[in-house]
Amino acid sequence: MTMRTKYDSRLTVLCPAELPRAINAAAAARLQRPAEYIRGAILARLQADGVAIGAPEAETGDRA
Repeated sequence: MTMRTKYDSRLTVLCPAELPRAINAAAAARLQRPAEYIRGAILARLQADGVAIGAPEAETGDRA
C-alpha cells in the first residue's frame, strides 16, 4: 500500500531565473522531486534557526 503525505498549503516565492534549474539538478542528484528537495531544505533551515515545527512525515511510495 502506498502512503502519501497530504500537503494542503501552497507557498509561492520569487527567485532568480537560475534557481529552478539549480534546484532541479540538486533534487535529481538526490533522487527526489524538486518539491521534496525544497521542503527538506526549508525544514532543515527552520530547525537550524531554532524554529519549532511538527515532525515532517516522509514521503513514500512508487514514483511513476
